[in-house]
Amino acid sequence: MASQVPSETSTPAVPVQTFQPQVVVMTTGNTETAPSCCCCDDGCKEENEERGNWSCNFESILASISYAVGPGYLWAMPYFISRNGGGVFLWVYMVMQIFIGFPIVYLEMALGQYTSQAPIRAWGGVPLLQGVGFGMVVMSAILSIYYNGLVAQMLYYLFYVSGDLSRATSCANPWNTQSCGECNRTVCTVGVFSAEEYLNNHVLQLSSGIDEMGAVRGPLAGFLFLAWLLVVVALSFGAKSLGKVAYVTTLVPLFLILVLFIRAVTLPGADVEIEFLLAPGFVPEANRYYPILINAIVFRLSLGFGGYTTLASYNRFHNNVLSIGILGIPGAHN
Repeated sequence: MASQVPSETSTPAVPVQTFQPQVVVMTTGNTETAPSCCCCDDGCKEENEERGNWSCNFESILASISYAVGPGYLWAMPYFISRNGGGVFLWVYMVMQIFIGFPIVYLEMALGQYTSQAPIRAWGGVPLLQGVGFGMVVMSAILSIYYNGLVAQMLYYLFYVSGDLSRATSCANPWNTQSCGECNRTVCTVGVFSAEEYLNNHVLQLSSGIDEMGAVRGPLAGFLFLAWLLVVVALSFGAKSLGKVAYVTTLVPLFLILVLFIRAVTLPGADVEIEFLLAPGFVPEANRYYPILINAIVFRLSLGFGGYTTLASYNRFHNNVLSIGILGIPGAHN
């Protein structure tokens, strides 16, 4: 019997191969784009050639701390603590930093690092929330104008008042009023502090209201120009120059705060005052207490202004943004 000839339309049998599931671990020797804790100013490859990247993670951490830290901790936090329950407010404040402050900081940083864009373009990916990015930029612009005015006053005090302390702490000046009061090491006379009148009546020369503009103070105008010039210089080369400036704007304020803190706690009677400050006191009603608490958290960390989004946009894409957020918030509260 003749053998059966296979039809031209028949499909030949294909052997079935089975593969065992495997986990493949891939390593790369490309360390130029990998996040590094060490600075690489000698030619690291940029992931974002248009905007640039931080030279190292340490600069990113310093810039994040510098964005939040400031001398306001020396007077704002003791005021908030003493007026809102003492040590109770401090403990609640620190706990709420974990549940409110850190998630928002992490959200802003993650968004900036993922998109490698500033707030307007970063939030532009969500059509419903495009206005959030514009709102952040507007608030940051207003805040920058406000803070540069303060920087101008600080520069004035740095160059002028350091050699004029006798007049700044005296009530025998043309700008002093009848209600001026002086202080010495033991007692203060009742009235407006001489230093306050020196600031309002001599340095700022405040007018009676917005309807009276007053004259432009030459020294203050010059220091305001210098403050904006420093901003331009710091941002002139993008992340590279900003990262180097962060060493000064972070470490110097932290050092000054540490020096002033040590000086304050070593004054006579400091232990009694610290005990009085941290002792549980009167807690305002809930409808006033929690708004004050949230305001302190948002204001201290500058949340919602888009600064963290902008700073994190210079990170490399695979950078560990979580570690920067964890290190940045405690560093801003030292």
